[in-house]
Amino acid sequence: MRLYLMRHGHAVKERAALDNFHRPLTDTGIAETEKMGRHLKEMLPDQAVGIYLSPLVRTQQTGEILARTLRDGRAAADVTSGTLYALARDNWEPLDNHLINLTASGGPEHVFFVSHQPFLEAWLYGLTGVSLSFKQSSVAVIDLRRGKKSKLVAYLTPSLWEK
Repeated sequence: MRLYLMRHGHAVKERAALDNFHRPLTDTGIAETEKMGRHLKEMLPDQAVGIYLSPLVRTQQTGEILARTLRDGRAAADVTSGTLYALARDNWEPLDNHLINLTASGGPEHVFFVSHQPFLEAWLYGLTGVSLSFKQSSVAVIDLRRGKKSKLVAYLTPSLWEK
């Protein structure tokens, strides 16, 4: 299975009238997520994809943009998505159980977890031994290996495709 750990796009700053849970993406966050989605679609042209999201507004918006971009020109059943409350916490175990269940049920070979710093950084380190700080709308691509260290295949940021 290939796992994609993705950080949400740029979000508006927290302020008194807007708590952390409800912060939406900025125009930059939307544009960078759309750019990342287009390039991920090129990497996964005809492959089934599962996208799982933290319940926070900015990750929900990031996931919706990603799903819409990946669905363009495909059968709708090839891209599924859903909310996992565990993606808003730092405990890897329920996420690992979710991946095990997906594998056992013949789920998609490509799975996205859209979440937050510092959780993404900790999960990546636990899986691969690689430490990096995720930029907004960035994606770590991991070959998930049961019973041994998984392998970081790529770390993608929207700036990779700037001209």
